[in-house]
Parts: sequence; C-alpha cells; structure tokens
Amino acid sequence: MEHQVVDNWYLPETMEPTAMFKRLKRKFGLVHEPEVHHKITYCDSFDWRLFANDYLLSCVGTAWRLHDLHTGEIIMEESGPKVNKACFAKAFQVGGLQQQLTDILEMRCVSPIASGEVTVQECRLVNKDEKTVVRLFLEQHQMTGADDRLRAVRLEPVRGYIDELEAVRSILKQFEPVNRPPAYIAMEQGCTCLGRTPGDYSSKMVLHLDPDQTARSAVGIIYKQLLEAMHVNIPGVLADLDSEFLHDFRVAVRRTRSGLSLIKGVLPPAVVEKYKEDFAYLGQVTGPTRDLDVYLLYEDEYKSRLPETLQDGLHSFFENLAALRAQEQRALVRELKGPRVEEILCSWQAYLDNEDTQSAKFADSPVIDIATKIIYRRYKRVLKDGLAITDKTPDREIHRLRIQGKKLRYAIEFFASLFPAQDIATAIKRLKKLQNYLGDFNDLSVQQDVLRNHLQGIRPGSRKNLELGAALGALMSNLHREQVKARGDFAAIFGKFSSARNIALFEKLFTCKKEAI
Repeated sequence: MEHQVVDNWYLPETMEPTAMFKRLKRKFGLVHEPEVHHKITYCDSFDWRLFANDYLLSCVGTAWRLHDLHTGEIIMEESGPKVNKACFAKAFQVGGLQQQLTDILEMRCVSPIASGEVTVQECRLVNKDEKTVVRLFLEQHQMTGADDRLRAVRLEPVRGYIDELEAVRSILKQFEPVNRPPAYIAMEQGCTCLGRTPGDYSSKMVLHLDPDQTARSAVGIIYKQLLEAMHVNIPGVLADLDSEFLHDFRVAVRRTRSGLSLIKGVLPPAVVEKYKEDFAYLGQVTGPTRDLDVYLLYEDEYKSRLPETLQDGLHSFFENLAALRAQEQRALVRELKGPRVEEILCSWQAYLDNEDTQSAKFADSPVIDIATKIIYRRYKRVLKDGLAITDKTPDREIHRLRIQGKKLRYAIEFFASLFPAQDIATAIKRLKKLQNYLGDFNDLSVQQDVLRNHLQGIRPGSRKNLELGAALGALMSNLHREQVKARGDFAAIFGKFSSARNIALFEKLFTCKKEAI
C-alpha cells in the first residue's frame, strides 16, 4: 500500500494546546467550533490480521472506519454492528468494508483491543477577509487505563491556500511534534494498558536458535514457545470467540507431541513418555469440537457444490452439526477447566523451567547436529514413501505420506533459524505445495466418510429427510469425483517435490557435514 503524506501531528506531552493557539493567533484569526465527544474502540483479530496488512479498524457507535495504519487516512467508512467481544465480517452490511474484512479475516472475528474517549475540537483558521484558509482539528485521546492524555493535531487544507497551510505547518514544527497518526498512537497506548503490544501474537513459530547451543537448551526454547501459545489461546477457546483459538491450541499441542517423538535422546526417556501421553490426552479432548468446527466452516462451500434445488436439503444437516458442536464445546470447557489439564500445563512449565536431574544421551550435543540429522532423515522418509506410490497404491498410503510430510514440516519449523533464511523459505514453500495437496486429498476422503455415516442414520419417510438424503448423496458424488481427479494429479505434484532441483536444495541445507550422531 502506498502511504500518502497526511497532516497528523502528535503533540509532545509537555506542550499545552493553548500555547499552540496563541502562536497561531499571531498570523490567523481563530474560529473555535464546539467540542465533540465520543467513545472509540479499536478492533483486530487476536492474531493481528488487519495490523499485518497495514490496516487499523476503529468503531464509534455503529460507524466503522478502516484506516491506513501508517497515515491514519480513512480508507472506508460504513455502518456496522455494535462492537462486541466477537464481530465477524458477515455481521457487516454487504459492501466494500465487509468484503475487505472477509478477505483478510477469513474465519476469524475482530474483538476490542483498546478503547477510550476522544474529544475533537475544530478550529477554522481565517485570513483578514475572514475566509477559512485551513481547518485544524485538535484531538485529545484518553485511553482506558492510561494516565496520560494524548494530544494530536490534524490539518485539512482548503483549496487555493497552500501558502497558509505551509505557514501552519511551520508554526506547528516549532513545538517539535511527531508526524504520526494519532489513531495508531492511541491504539498502541490502549493495548499497552491491557498488557498487549500490536503484533504480539502469531500462530507461526518465530524462534532464534544458536547453532552452537546445546540441544537441551534449544528444545527448551521450542517447547516454551509452544506452551505459551497454548496458554494465550485457552481464554478464547473457553469464551468460544472463533474457531481459530482452538485450532491454534491444537497445533501447539500437535507440534509439542511431534517434537517429543522427533527429537530423540535430548530429554530423559521417562519425561518424554509422560508428556507424550499427556499431550495425546489434550489432543483427544479437543478433537471432537475442532472436527465439527471444520465441517461448519464448509457450509458455504458444500452448498456451492450442489444445484440450487438441492441446497436447502443441507440445512438440517448443518443444524444437527451446530447442535452437536454446542454439546461438544460444553464438554471441552469442562475438560479445560478441570484439574488434569491444569496439572499437565503447570507440570510441563515447571519441568521446562528447571534443569534435568538426569541427563539424556544427546542433551549436550550442538543443536545444529541434531537438527540436520532429524530433518534430513524425515525428508528421506517422505521422498522414499512418495516415490513408492503408484496409481494402484491404496489411498491409505497417501494419508500416511501426509503424516510424514507434517512431521517434516514441524522439524523444519523448529530449527529454521539455524539455516539460511532464503533457502529455508524456499524449502518450506515447496513442501507446503505438497502438503496442501495431501491435506486436500485427505479432507475429501474424511468428508465422504462423515457424510456417509450421517446418510446411513437418516430415517426414511419425511420429505425433509428425503431432501437431506438427496443433498448428501449428491454432495458425496461431487466430492468423490474431485477425489478421483486429485488422485490422478499425485504423480505431477510429487514429481515437483522430488525433482533434482529440490533434492539438491534439501541436501545442501540438511546433509550433516559432521560425524553422524
């Protein structure tokens, strides 16, 4: 996004607005309009999707504004829902703002990240002929929880009076203001009062490991970051704000389980076995709700696969899923608030915070040696299993390859910071293309199984059930045709991953030059 120069001036805390007006009065006449007061709320998704795309979203009553993050310029302004703990894009009226939010947020909601009171006073600067030459807006932001009031000036030019605008800028600069949008500064201060920092959470792993640090030290850093991801997502899971809180929680659990299985000989065997069992339990209790979340997210896609005459038949199917999902969510909340989950997370934290009383075989080995061994071994496994798949290979082997690909991806992400960033990005990009194919293929298979089971449970007789059966049958046929086509694409997709160029990249990155461990 190209950033335009906007006249937003953040005033130093020591400067009183009266001093600014006194200086301006020497050159211009001042006409003060009545002050306007309003409450403002800034919103974003929990993982800062708008912020990451250089946007800032604010709400005053039911008026929503999408700002350029860097300039404060209002890009879109439309009415929408009252701000709530969870506002989804679909709650906005059809229009440009809804579409923009849909594209960026996808399945995530926006929630309040900061709020405060804003006082705005317009001052018209007039010349000797009493013509308005510049409009000046003094904004005072009192963010909730903040002791200090933020003051800012916004200038709006009037056509034909460029020299006067430059004169006002010159006067303002004498007070050493900062040319930053007050909306961003206010949002940032409000977040700080709530213990957050813009961009402070992402589901992506961002680690900074030293090649020479011990493997035990490195895995401690990895597991602590994953544990933190679990902790920060639990409140959103309990409040049931959007489906991604549970998704991110489960990804952190799954990565931890994979780490315990992949990174052998670094933690004591008894520790590994205990926590593999504990995190398997966390995966088990969170699975049913997540599975139903996924199917509910497919509703629009499923309907788009059917002719309009059959789409209504899916209504009761998704009604049943939503009811079952509500039941599973209540069960999940009970589990997450229960003693076993608390014991698992607290004991894992305590273990990671303390030194091992018993060392493991490779605990003191340089992490780079462990990393190259694990990643290259996993890569060779994916390559071997994939090359063995032919047109006659059962589908279950493709599903197994998906699991192997996921383990390879986790291993690379754990240790990515140990290798050249550009090469790692290329390796992950190529692996991700294969993973996307394998994941889509698996989804098509699992979805058909779910629909088949539901279809078998339908009691014949009512018109509603007949319509549902017809819709499910047509949907299964559609998914099956797509799966057959996808199966025919396997050789081409895997051929790119197993190309000589890609093999050379993985060997360059992950072939261990030192003596094998």
